[in-house]
Order: sequence, then C-alpha cells, then structure tokens
Amino acid sequence: QHQAEPGVLDAHFERDGTVSIAELGPVLGLPVQHRGNARIAGLFQWLGGTDWTAAGTARAQDLSYRAAGIQVDGVSGRATFRAAHRRLDLLGLRLDALGGQFSGRAAVSADRTFSAEGEVQGFDLTRLAAFGLKNPAPWPLIVSGPVKVTGPVLAGEARLRIDSPAEG
Repeated sequence: QHQAEPGVLDAHFERDGTVSIAELGPVLGLPVQHRGNARIAGLFQWLGGTDWTAAGTARAQDLSYRAAGIQVDGVSGRATFRAAHRRLDLLGLRLDALGGQFSGRAAVSADRTFSAEGEVQGFDLTRLAAFGLKNPAPWPLIVSGPVKVTGPVLAGEARLRIDSPAEG
C-alpha cells in the first residue's frame, strides 16, 4: 500500500486491455513502426508531473520494424515490463519474426538508445535477401545463438551459429 506525502498528488490504477501501438509507440519511443496492437495488464502509478511508473505484462501482434531500408512485418511478442517516464524495460521477452524467435530482455531509454540481449533461434537470413544483400547465399541460412544489440537503431554485436537446414 502506497501512501502519498501530504500535498502530493498520487494516482494509481490497474489496467487490462488492448492499446494501439499508434497511440503507445510515440509516448514510449518504441523502436517500431507505430502500428499493431498490444494487450497490456498491469499497475500504473502517476505521482504528478512527469513522475510515473508502470509494471505488468504485455502481448503484441502485427508489429513492424523499419530502418535503413529494412522492413520486417508480422512481428509478435510478449514480455513482462517495467516503465518510468525515462525508460522501458522488457523482461522475459519473446519475439517471433522472420520464421524465428528471440528470447531475452530489452530496454528503450528516453535518449533514444535501445539494447537487447538474449538468444535467437531459427531466424531465416534468406528472407533478408530482399533487404539489399548483393550476393545472397545459394542455400537457406538459419541463424541461432546468443546475441547482444545496442545503439540508436539496431547496431550491435552478435556471436551466431549459422546452420543450413537439412533437406528432405
């Protein structure tokens, strides 16, 4: 139970519902195109001015990412979140895109920096050929392994294992 100081405005409420990424994305500075929907359940607290916090769970679908000529559609995900007016942390994050999954954690800060750390499993790099690869591989490339990504867009480092799926 939270007790507000005398003379300090304090409001909290629980929310369980669907929100449009077009509405939520600009507020939180999400590094995705502002389309798709998210189902959010959690506790939100406003202490006045720009002092607020939120914590709960979220599931999103039909998200899109676009940067540097790369467009990825049909992204879905789920996570536990913690947020305040300057930062969003996603824990227990699972994203499904490009035929594969990412499991780990991510954060977005008000200074427009992004970081993610976890494991990728089964991402199909062959699908990236449409994004400007001059000499795509003549066989399917599936990426799996630990990954760490940081930066203002998705510039980062990764140690990946690349497997060609068994034919047949």
